[in-house]
Amino acid sequence: MNSYLIMTKVLVFICSVFIIIGFIENSKSEKESQNQTEIAPPKTKSVSTRQCEIDQFLNSPDIINEAKQIWLEEIQPMDDEPTFKVLDKINTAPLSELPFYILVVDKINRMSDGALSEMTMSSSHSLINNRTKDFFSTFQPLNCLLKSQSLNYPSSFAQAYGGYVSLECDGAPTTKEYYKCTGNQIEELKQKCTSCDMTNFLTVLKGSL
Repeated sequence: MNSYLIMTKVLVFICSVFIIIGFIENSKSEKESQNQTEIAPPKTKSVSTRQCEIDQFLNSPDIINEAKQIWLEEIQPMDDEPTFKVLDKINTAPLSELPFYILVVDKINRMSDGALSEMTMSSSHSLINNRTKDFFSTFQPLNCLLKSQSLNYPSSFAQAYGGYVSLECDGAPTTKEYYKCTGNQIEELKQKCTSCDMTNFLTVLKGSL
């Protein structure tokens, strides 16, 4: 009888020890898991991902309000000061902001007529002539912001540029001299950036002359 009681107590003791050990190990695992959760860095969007989003430009204090308003269609592009301000800004905007201004001016180009057309032609010609590499590098490879807005190549800029060149050469005495004049301007543009891929641009440009 005594031996039976002793065995029972031993078994109870052994079970208690295992229960206590299991409790301690479980508490330790929960604490480690909690610590890992606490020290895990928050997930943030990479810089390259943020650059693809239009909101970063719309929320930026560096972007002029007139450009934001035209993009959001709060104001319509017209032959007026707000629109001219945007057309001027694209020629001086930092390279990091250029994709957004290209989107806005592309919208202006597509909606322009009359006196506004002359301004868009002049602005586009100035941008492409003076910032040739900056302009074409935005499309090669295609900037993710432009891609997100389905602006795959600068057709409206090519048409505006062509309109300006056409006006410049319009005073040529003969058709032959006219095409010689436009051809010379195209060659001058190509020489400004020999490494730039202008294939799509030139196709639209030549078709607009």
